[in-house]
Amino acid sequence: MTIELSPEVERSLLQSVEKGGYQDVNELLEEALHFMMTDEYANYLSRMKNARDVLQRRQQEIKDGKGFRIKGKDGFKQFVDYIKNNPTENRHK
Repeated sequence: MTIELSPEVERSLLQSVEKGGYQDVNELLEEALHFMMTDEYANYLSRMKNARDVLQRRQQEIKDGKGFRIKGKDGFKQFVDYIKNNPTENRHK
């Protein structure tokens, strides 16, 4: 099988091999493909999707004027206090 890679991807793979841990690009790709078939990878994808969803909601909240504005050192301290005093489950609704 022949797979065509962009120059950037090829360069990245070669750099990873040069850094050590893999004898060649084929070994690196085999390990990457094996990882992609594991539950750990599925969990990783799920966490990344959740993070993207949270970020999109937060961006929309900011556009809607619901963001938390931080002004100066006092504002940052208030923000930190808010985070400390509000359980995570209440912040992400």
